[in-house]
Amino acid sequence: MIRGHYDGNDARPSGLNPKLIDILEYLIRNKRFAVRSKTLIRAFFVGLVLAPYTLVAEIAVERLDIDQPRLFGYRIGDKFERSIVLRLRKPYQLKTDSLPESGRLTEWLAIESPRIDQKNMAGATEYHIQLTYQIVNINPEVRDIAIPHQDLLYIAGSETSAVLVPATRVNVSVLRDPTKKDLQPDRAPLLLQQRYSTMAVFGTLLLCALIGLVALYWGLPFVSKDHPFAEAYRSLRKLRRRTWDDDSYREALQNVHRAFNETTGKTVFAEGLGGFFNDHRQYAPLELSIEDYFARSRKYFFEGAEDDQSTRYSLAELLALVRSCRKVERGLS
Repeated sequence: MIRGHYDGNDARPSGLNPKLIDILEYLIRNKRFAVRSKTLIRAFFVGLVLAPYTLVAEIAVERLDIDQPRLFGYRIGDKFERSIVLRLRKPYQLKTDSLPESGRLTEWLAIESPRIDQKNMAGATEYHIQLTYQIVNINPEVRDIAIPHQDLLYIAGSETSAVLVPATRVNVSVLRDPTKKDLQPDRAPLLLQQRYSTMAVFGTLLLCALIGLVALYWGLPFVSKDHPFAEAYRSLRKLRRRTWDDDSYREALQNVHRAFNETTGKTVFAEGLGGFFNDHRQYAPLELSIEDYFARSRKYFFEGAEDDQSTRYSLAELLALVRSCRKVERGLS
């Protein structure tokens, strides 16, 4: 193989036919062809210098596929990839440490660490190289930015050669209107509308609803004077923690009787229930139950029937009677 090289101190590359060099020099000295010949000869010499590397590449590189990125439609922050498949005949190997490291690549681009997949084949090694770029800067005056070329170096012993991944360009656009010189001026962030008044209203309504439910179903201490049966019901519920003996039974009857007295504003007896129902017609549906209560109470307190279990109330029966009276008292029945 003839390997041409160019030395700055010698105008003639070694290994060339002297007659060919004389012809080239004649063309250069000829005024008619001087300008064209000089350009031609320079290109010729460059070709001679690069010829050995081209021959090496033809021997070493079995396959080279380059998938360049889309050429348009990018904005700042976007990423795009350049995919390369390089198959080298053995014993040539890719010099992976010659690939660019992650970081700022140009004024416009940054690059991530290359991803390399290696596949051993019969008589060759195939490399899949993924180069990922990110646009980190944009100039409104520049619509196309360059993706620089990349030399893929490969070695075999002490011999190092390269294959070129050519440069390309991609179209970018800015996020603002390019016809406007200045960006939209900054605006102070909008304050959140504090709807404390609305929240206070809803909170108050919710609290009132809860208080109302408690008052309806359990009663409240501060409304007991206006709702004597609610107070009697609470008193009876407390008796469930005690033994249902004579003392508890007597206290329960007295609490219920007190509720009737406070409701009508005077002492109520069995003989005066007619007047009670005339003054409080809302209790008429409970007339039989109320008359039965006063009859049993009279037997217990005034007719010596303390030991007569047939006329005694159970605590559950008294709670049921007072619960019904409480509903009437609250207008729920």
